[in-house]
Amino acid sequence: MKRSPQYTLKEIANVPYLLPFGQNIATHRKGVKLNATGVFIWNALAQEPDRIELLALIAENFQVDALNREELERDMNSFLDQLQHLGIILPDFPDQNPMEHSLSCYLRIGGLILHYLGAKDLFSPEFEPFVIKEPDTLTKPDQKIRILLSKPSHDTVRRVLLHNEELILSETEDYYLIQFPSTPRLTEAHLAKDGSHCDFYCIPPFDTELQQALFHGIRFTYLLLAQRKGMFMIHSSSVLYRDKAWLFSGVSGTGKSTHAGLWNKYLGVPILNGDLNLMELTSNGPVIHGIPWCGTSQISTVETYPLGGIVLLKQHPSNLCENLETDRKILLVSQRFISPAWTEEMLEQNLNFAKELAQKASVFRLLCTPEREALDTIQGEIDKCLDTPY
Repeated sequence: MKRSPQYTLKEIANVPYLLPFGQNIATHRKGVKLNATGVFIWNALAQEPDRIELLALIAENFQVDALNREELERDMNSFLDQLQHLGIILPDFPDQNPMEHSLSCYLRIGGLILHYLGAKDLFSPEFEPFVIKEPDTLTKPDQKIRILLSKPSHDTVRRVLLHNEELILSETEDYYLIQFPSTPRLTEAHLAKDGSHCDFYCIPPFDTELQQALFHGIRFTYLLLAQRKGMFMIHSSSVLYRDKAWLFSGVSGTGKSTHAGLWNKYLGVPILNGDLNLMELTSNGPVIHGIPWCGTSQISTVETYPLGGIVLLKQHPSNLCENLETDRKILLVSQRFISPAWTEEMLEQNLNFAKELAQKASVFRLLCTPEREALDTIQGEIDKCLDTPY
């Protein structure tokens, strides 16, 4: 690891700080207040040790015994990850060309082809059912995903579009800049505005934690591509009933997984996805596509199915199916989308899709308990729709 050449250790009223200067001032980099251990680590980093060497130096200096060394290592790594995320220290990368041990493969998700180029150890097993053979030279991938080990440049003018604990999304003149504060070793991603390619920047070591962070990071970039291609993702569980997919959606904690479980338990119908569903309006009607992302349910499919309809769930002491006005159907369905609404244009795309979807698929509002009676109530309404000729 190397110290950034544009940070320095200064004392302010006898309190030590790492402070930026030069270009780091112009780009509004943050300073950090240190304790005695932090000062020791900063000084030790002048010798550019790796993490193993640094841990040994800290343990020796502060006389940390073997029993407490594991806790020391966790604290050290957390501190170093924070400094790396802020750009105060620069990660040490493997000497060998990272592409020597890379993976090049193709995925088909929702009919879109993704070309993955990067470390094999960061390729999530959840993607494996979607791997396809290399397409012919005339078939251009819809999105190229590169996993890079070099640290990207932050020195660009950008406008923040959204910001939370897990993600910071900014817009530059040329691309979307995505940062992941909760996973410092997945430093950021540069996503083309048309969704055609994305570069992810990662810091070794490559482990399961980083693999999962990248898996979900790719979902985020895929959402833009899918929206550009007319496909929209909705937070919902789904089952296959009478040869059609039925989606159960509601605010977090409403019980969409519980309701899908009732259909599986009492009717034996398969659950298609436990958390997310990708919808498209085709010439043959609305469909859902199988996707690898399924929350913690670990239930997903690679197949495409006709969409029967969407059931909007709301917890209630009794079980009742409500009729909704058209505007409420469109609004409530669009509010369950996780497709990008980063700009007014994207919001308009989501609303237009929800409007057309409400015309071509059934939309129900179910006030419900988590009991069998809830299943009976909505099953009756679904059967009426299926048995009524158009």
